[in-house]
Amino acid sequence: MIDHEKSEHIGLYGVGSSASIIIQIAQHFSKKVYTFSRSEKGKEFARKLGATWAGGSYEMPPVELDAAIIFAPAGGLIPAALKAVRKVNCSLWRHSHERHPFLPYKLLGATLYKIS
Repeated sequence: MIDHEKSEHIGLYGVGSSASIIIQIAQHFSKKVYTFSRSEKGKEFARKLGATWAGGSYEMPPVELDAAIIFAPAGGLIPAALKAVRKVNCSLWRHSHERHPFLPYKLLGATLYKIS
């Protein structure tokens, strides 16, 4: 779902096996990857894999992101990711993050699609 030709700065929320694969693919396409983890171990793992930046789950990255993928099962990361990503005209998330009462929908500024 990420347009790899237009997306230079990609954010990954949650650093596990899926993110480790995405980091390697992004590097192949010369993209910069910014990872977000709640643990120091996760940040260190991301750096070893070649992430451009590794920060805490709710930190703002040093640049505005072109795209973000949330792997962590934490609905509270949705607002953090929306703040970090430049505004686009489409936003997607899986059913596990559906209709959280704390989600500030005004951050979307976009058409919302649910995927399952």
